[in-house]
Amino acid sequence: MALRGSCLFLLYFLFSYLPSEHHPPLFHHQIIVPYFHVKALDEGQLKNWRAYLDFEEKEGDLSSTVDLYERALVPCALYEEFWIRYARFLVRRNLIPAADEVYRRALAGFLNKK
Repeated sequence: MALRGSCLFLLYFLFSYLPSEHHPPLFHHQIIVPYFHVKALDEGQLKNWRAYLDFEEKEGDLSSTVDLYERALVPCALYEEFWIRYARFLVRRNLIPAADEVYRRALAGFLNKK
């Protein structure tokens, strides 16, 4: 555990001094389940994904935010809030066909049992 703490401190230090204006906090280091699993994620993981997406929507560009939504949908595929949030994000950017495709994917593959 001490080694993990040291590594996280080092990463925090490195991210703090990067010249880029856009570097996320350590959200990605708090992701425990980066893959799809039928077992529910704990509330801490869901809060982390929400905070990470909030950050990316505010600080990131369209491409990086879409990439993060796609990444989040892997472990959060069974949570309709993430599908809806992603589609609404696309609608706010006037990407209606892309939002429609997100809804179609959600209903066809993951949320059709609800």
